[in-house]
Amino acid sequence: MVRYEGLGLDNVWLVNGYEQIETGYGPALVVDHVEDLERAVANSLAEQRKPLNGAEFRFLREMLELSQDAFGTKFGRDYQTVARWEAARDKSVPQAADAMIRQLYLEKLGKRPLFTSVVEERVAAARDGAGAMSWSFREAPDGTWTAENQVLQPA
Repeated sequence: MVRYEGLGLDNVWLVNGYEQIETGYGPALVVDHVEDLERAVANSLAEQRKPLNGAEFRFLREMLELSQDAFGTKFGRDYQTVARWEAARDKSVPQAADAMIRQLYLEKLGKRPLFTSVVEERVAAARDGAGAMSWSFREAPDGTWTAENQVLQPA
């Protein structure tokens, strides 16, 4: 198993579906079907119980192909506010922004949970003090990626 930092997240581990190679610049990791891995990670983030941190928020925003300015404009914030949320890699983004980005992503997938249920989940997770989450992902023979293991660290 190897930690994969290619998505800008600190908590993604790959069980398989990768190859470690040597290049003229040093060791490198080659990942099979990286677009499928990105979707698996985004799905896991959108459906996880704990609040999103800045890095996770940024990842989902980029998966939606929204600039900081476009997201901010859509929800009455400026790009600098969105940039501040994303720069706080170890802090939770505001609950409303967390719920909005998840809702947008899940709607993109055709999953339309009630907005109130998304907000209630985020509030419950914050109240319960959900800690850091680490994920491991496994590539299936057909090239699809799925979350294999979620480890919740106490806050």
